[in-house]
Amino acid sequence: MKKVIGVLILIVLMFANISLAAYPEDLEDIEDVNYDDLIQLISQESMDESKMIQDDVYEMGQEVVIDKIVDGNIYVMAQDVKIDGANVFGNVFVMAERVEIVNSQIGGSVFAMGETINLSGSMNDVYAVGNKVNFSQDCSVWRSARVSAGTVDISGRIERDFYGFAETLNIAETAKIVGKLNYSSEKEGTISENAQIGDIAFEQARPNNTYQKGVGDYVFDFITIIVRTLIVALIIVFLVRKFKNLYTRENGVSEYLKSIGKGIGVLIVVPVISVLLMISLIGSGLGVSLLAIYIVIAYLATSIFAVEVAYRFEKENKGKIIGIAILVSIIVKAISFIPTIGGTIVFLTSLIGLGTLFDMIFKKVKNEAIDGE
Repeated sequence: MKKVIGVLILIVLMFANISLAAYPEDLEDIEDVNYDDLIQLISQESMDESKMIQDDVYEMGQEVVIDKIVDGNIYVMAQDVKIDGANVFGNVFVMAERVEIVNSQIGGSVFAMGETINLSGSMNDVYAVGNKVNFSQDCSVWRSARVSAGTVDISGRIERDFYGFAETLNIAETAKIVGKLNYSSEKEGTISENAQIGDIAFEQARPNNTYQKGVGDYVFDFITIIVRTLIVALIIVFLVRKFKNLYTRENGVSEYLKSIGKGIGVLIVVPVISVLLMISLIGSGLGVSLLAIYIVIAYLATSIFAVEVAYRFEKENKGKIIGIAILVSIIVKAISFIPTIGGTIVFLTSLIGLGTLFDMIFKKVKNEAIDGE
């Protein structure tokens, strides 16, 4: 279970459809510097080997502080995360209530989700979703920033473009956006006349007059997903004995991509077959039944996905498998409330769930282990 957070955040990365280029040292030569150049620049710096980690970092806890040289990526889920004075060769993926990146060099990009996100130091691209996102005066984003937040404060430097949605946007006089400021909001942002901005594109967002959920609605949503995942997990764990041998932890990314493809196939093909059967003379009843089963399966797809993730980290202990599956389903449900990207992430986890179901029915597993035999 120690790397479950890494897999979950990697799934978010898979759904982002983004470019991961490294930042340049020389702003005037921004197009000519690549990731290999960055590795060389960092490797030439004097380093304390006792503070260097030559691997990816996976952390989960109440409070996480990273202040080392990391020759790899960072994956963190915690209540409070602080990356302080770190030098990171790769990318940073973090989900926390409070995220702080202080005086750090991030060779790759920052992917952050949290209540409050404060950024300083240098980094490549920034992808942030939160209630408050702050680019401090000491923050340098070498490429572009993409943000969805309640409040966005920009005092630092962005070398290309800013894309975002914000209820409140504040741009200080020290801010510099070399490219274009693209943002949407219900009201125009507060932009200092002294701020240096290449161009501004503002889109008026429509007021949100939709029904607002109360606390009781959210509690009911989480209880529903917990019960649903518990039922699905119990069925798979105790009745589908070959499931634990369908996937491996090592082939996670490639298998997820294959599952997405299979899920798209199921999503398209099954309704078509159902309609064809319903309009035929002899298969109308079967078509209706198949469509009903399809709707139920689509409803359960995210829970199937949660069980699939659990099996990547625990094969034998049924209680742990069920517990991890419930935890994953809660995380996915929480992600669904994130503006802009939440719905996309949940949709794609559903595709993985449909692809997993396809494998569960049709994929042959060699040397199948039968519990109790």
